[in-house]
Amino acid sequence: MGESYPMFLQRKKAILLRRDQPKFLAKLSTLLQEGYSLNDSLRMLIPHHLAHINQIEERIHMSLLEGKGLCDILRMIGISEQYIISLYVAEQSGTTVNALQMIAQMMNKEAGNKEQVLKLVSYPLFLFVFLVVLFICFRTFFLPNMEAMMLQKQQTNQIQLTISKILLHLPDYLIGFVIVIVIIVLLFLRYTKQKKTGEKLLLYFKIPIVNQVLRLQLTKQIAFELGSLLEAGFTLQASLHLLATQSHQKMIAYIAQDLLNEIAQGESLSVAISLNPYVHKEFYAFVVHGEQGGNLGKELQILNEFMNERMGERVEQVLKFMQPILFGIIAICILGAYISIMLPMYKMIDYV
Repeated sequence: MGESYPMFLQRKKAILLRRDQPKFLAKLSTLLQEGYSLNDSLRMLIPHHLAHINQIEERIHMSLLEGKGLCDILRMIGISEQYIISLYVAEQSGTTVNALQMIAQMMNKEAGNKEQVLKLVSYPLFLFVFLVVLFICFRTFFLPNMEAMMLQKQQTNQIQLTISKILLHLPDYLIGFVIVIVIIVLLFLRYTKQKKTGEKLLLYFKIPIVNQVLRLQLTKQIAFELGSLLEAGFTLQASLHLLATQSHQKMIAYIAQDLLNEIAQGESLSVAISLNPYVHKEFYAFVVHGEQGGNLGKELQILNEFMNERMGERVEQVLKFMQPILFGIIAICILGAYISIMLPMYKMIDYV
């Protein structure tokens, strides 16, 4: 994703629609596996997925003639850098076809998670919008009439009306709070955009929730890419050098360079991992086991699967807590509406 991290905060204008990207990559993998050249494969797929883009076939063809590879083409049509780095490593290790299939599966899984979140929040969001409209109607019609009736009865105590007004503005306060949070996040991202990679890591890892998600993501990706290179026959130094010099994921490159510097000073990978504050603690145990057993690449692949499971568990935990919290907020708003209506009415009854 370049310099803008964490991954889950990146937004990139895509030429190829996100919902079509997994199908495109899966079909491209199949064609390449059947022996078609990259140029021929893209020519077969473009009319079905990119026909809405003017001169896209010519642009891709010219890029290939200029010597650009698959990573450049996929970046051109809007594939995220999150996946481009895996494809870049796969090109170096000769596993491009498998990498395309794997990326398509990852995209489908991510799309499934997003769809699940959307289903989870759609109904509470609809209720919240309905409550906002209802509260506006109460403020516009009910409260002024009640205030006028109380004034006619020469009621001077306005405490109940003031409380009602405050309660009927609960959705406004919640919306305002969300807007403030969004503005703070956007300002923070704009601030960090100008920072160097090391400074960005320090800033992100000071944020309690973000640092956990980012640590899992970085550990998972480093383990997968490094393990893939080692399994393909690259030496540890060559693998880390490749990751450190790639430009697709600056934070991965930064951490890889740190590990490479430690190894250049005579330290083992396990020691280098133990000194790095940006990777998960499980990384060290897997690396030690791999070094002792002589199958470091395989152990890193297992670690990647373990991190995938851990991230899946975190997503499920978030989803389990999200809906009760949303319904709790709605319940508070409903309770506020009830109190705001009943307070003036009870006061009117006292004066009947």
